[in-house]
Formats: sequence, structure tokens, C-alpha cells
Amino acid sequence: MSTVLITGASSGIGRAAASRIRADEGRVVIGMARRPEAMPRGIIPLKADLATPGAAATALAGLPGEVAAPTEFVHCAGYADFAPLELCSPEEAVRQMRVGLFSAAELISRLLPAMRRAGRGRIVLVSSIASRFSSPMGGWYHATKYAVEALSDALRMEVADFGIDVVLIEPGAIRTDWGTIAADHLEDSARGGAYEEAAGRTAASMRRLYASRRMSDPQVVVRAIRRAVEARRPRTRYLVGLGAKPLVAARALLPTRLFDRIMRGAAAG
Repeated sequence: MSTVLITGASSGIGRAAASRIRADEGRVVIGMARRPEAMPRGIIPLKADLATPGAAATALAGLPGEVAAPTEFVHCAGYADFAPLELCSPEEAVRQMRVGLFSAAELISRLLPAMRRAGRGRIVLVSSIASRFSSPMGGWYHATKYAVEALSDALRMEVADFGIDVVLIEPGAIRTDWGTIAADHLEDSARGGAYEEAAGRTAASMRRLYASRRMSDPQVVVRAIRRAVEARRPRTRYLVGLGAKPLVAARALLPTRLFDRIMRGAAAG
């Protein structure tokens, strides 16, 4: 019987993944989040605020002794506080990095010894197509996702000899509350300043997109996570959801300034 640890298991993609994987036979699911009461029933809850240094490792140390150490890890935790780079405080930038990146690195360091002893392991990091290009007003969010990609690429090579796979999930536009929350924060951050008008246009564009029927269902991401966890030989990357493959291809093929104009135009609505 294998054990899987899933962060961000109280909401969004993390909760959906925990609920779906929980139904699999032969797996014990551990969920980690700030609100364990919101996690699906049937999983082992661990309470941790991943914005707090050391919280993830402390929560993991409190795992009941009868539960086997996880050999599968799915990092879904993360959030986006969009704001003009000039107006984003260092404290807020570090908080985004801590939840989306540093907590994953902390947990991976704690989990790798057990994976090596087992001679197998699976590390699945839920990133975004935001790791392949940047959009205005989201600099620190993109920086976090770029860093997740770099961490994953290095780690994949470091642990390959131990039978451990490292996989990235890169969703496009997915139907969640993410866009509305990010748009609200963006408007608040820029109110009364030089970026207010541009931020308002970008926020309005985000709300229109996330309210449209074109958005992909979150289950496309959950299915990719399950494939990444269960496949005998998983891909290194899974590009899924609205716009994922076309946008990544466009970024690779188009001149930078042309792609910048496209992104600015999309942000302006």
C-alpha cells in the first residue's frame, strides 16, 4: 500500500485531486492545508500554514506512526496576488514564493529519504503555463512558477538514479475562483496610483475570461495528476486545459516584442 501526500487539499485543484485519488484502491491519502476541516472525508488531515517557515515539516512530523511515509507527493498549494511589480512589497513576494515554492522544497527534502529506501517515488508539482511566459501585473506569480519549473528540472536529474520520477503539471485557463481573487487583489493594489487604469482593464479582462464557458473543467487537471501519479513511466510535463499548448507554442515561435504586444492586448481586453 502506498501513501500520497497532497498539499492545498482543502480547496480547488488540491481538494479535487485528494477526493479523486482517495477513491483509488491501495492508497492512503494525506492532505495538508490551513483548513483541514474543509478537506474531503476519508483522508488523513495535516494542518499547516505553508506561508510559515518550517510549518510543513512540523506538520509532517506529526503524522501518526502507523501511517507509512509518503512515497508519492503532489504539491498543489499556491496562490496569486496580482499587482504591478513596483507596488508588490518584498514581504508579499516572499509569501507567494514560500507557499508555492519553498514549502514544496522543504517537504521534498523530508520525503526523499523514505523514497530512496523504498527504491521508488513520485513527485508531482502543479505549476502553470504561467511558468513559460509572463503577463503584465503578475510578475511575482510568474516568478514563482518559473522557479518551480527550474527546481523540478534540476531535481529530476538528481534523483533519477533512485527510481524517483519528478513530474510537472502545467494547466492553462481552468474554471476556478483563481481569476476573480487575483483580479480583486490587482485592483486593490493599484487603486489611486499610476497603474490604476491599466490594472482595472487587466482585472476586467481576467473576470471576463474566468466567467466564460471556454474555461476548462478542473477535472482535466485532476486527470493529469492521476496519470502522473499512476503511470509506470510518466511524462516529465503535462500541458492541459484551455490555451496551454497554443500559448506555449506561440511563446516559443514568435519574436519577443510581438508576443509582448499580444499579451498586453489580451490584458487590456
